[in-house]
Amino acid sequence: MERAGLSQADCAFVFATTHYQPEFARLLRAVRAETGASHLVGCSGMGVLTTDGEFERGAGVAVLTLQADDVALQSFLMPTHPSEGISVGAAIAEVIASCPSERPLLMMFTDIFSVYPSQLIEDIEPDARILPIVGGAAGCRGVDRRTYQWCGDEVAAHGVAGAVWTGAFAIHIGVAQGCQPIGEPYVISKAEGSLIYEIAGRPAIHVLQESLEALTPADMERVPYALHVGIAMDEEKYPLGRGDFLVRNIAGVDPGSGAIAVAERVRPGQTIQFNLRDAHAASADMYATMESICDSLKGKPPAFGFYFNCLGRGTALYGKDKPHHDITVIKEFVGDIPLVGFFGNAEIAPVGGRNYAHNYTGVLVLFAEGD
Repeated sequence: MERAGLSQADCAFVFATTHYQPEFARLLRAVRAETGASHLVGCSGMGVLTTDGEFERGAGVAVLTLQADDVALQSFLMPTHPSEGISVGAAIAEVIASCPSERPLLMMFTDIFSVYPSQLIEDIEPDARILPIVGGAAGCRGVDRRTYQWCGDEVAAHGVAGAVWTGAFAIHIGVAQGCQPIGEPYVISKAEGSLIYEIAGRPAIHVLQESLEALTPADMERVPYALHVGIAMDEEKYPLGRGDFLVRNIAGVDPGSGAIAVAERVRPGQTIQFNLRDAHAASADMYATMESICDSLKGKPPAFGFYFNCLGRGTALYGKDKPHHDITVIKEFVGDIPLVGFFGNAEIAPVGGRNYAHNYTGVLVLFAEGD
């Protein structure tokens, strides 16, 4: 509050690690008492971050307080299994419909164990031109399969918390990925559900093996934990480049049928390319993302922001000798602005006019004065 120069805030965003789980309710009451915020929303994270740094493994709390006369919020907390029969996506859509603005922004923090983020987005609004959606899936520690979301003084396990933003502001969104393409782009020729049976008329596993042949021995050592598949988001675009693929895990292979299982529904006709998670590619993409955002800002400084980072990034990606990598890059381009976020299980942001749940990405959301 002192850094913001405020005696009272309109809203507060709070992210905390689950080290504080027994104290969550008390923590939130303390934030509300100190800030006077009428809206308080947030979730648990594997770690938290601010422009002071990325705090990935230890206990931490990050708070952003805001006061703005020309910005309004409608906060909410929804259980993922509503008792009245309405889906959580439909319940959130009703909150959005009750807001007066025709161009709202939805920021949401969802559980990953009781709701599928991609399906939640489909249920709310996949078209980002109608409703851009940003946020992430809450995180937890170790083998604990409980994440927490909150709104006001209420804390829920396995819920969806968020806020609908309306008012005079401009939003600038960047999605930084961390993968290096390997092999060539191919078109799926036979698939069902999340199984790819044939790529370019050949067994999928054969095409994968062919793509891996070009890797160095050092890269091959990373394949068991760093291999992913990129699915082209715009099938009409050519050539494909940075940010054109939706990165998903490879869940397994079946040598008998030659099929590859991926963590996404696929269909024939889609273009895919195998990818390897790589620190150098991730760093280069982070810089390219910031350059793109700064171009969109057109010299107008952002007022504040959020950064939703994958728990597989940070020092797990860049190495323990390079802590605070992404925050350092962000500050290099936009300075020491008010910014908070968390390390979570998925990230949510629009790309190419459509809302997606992402994996292994960093999503930066900057707010600036409206045009």
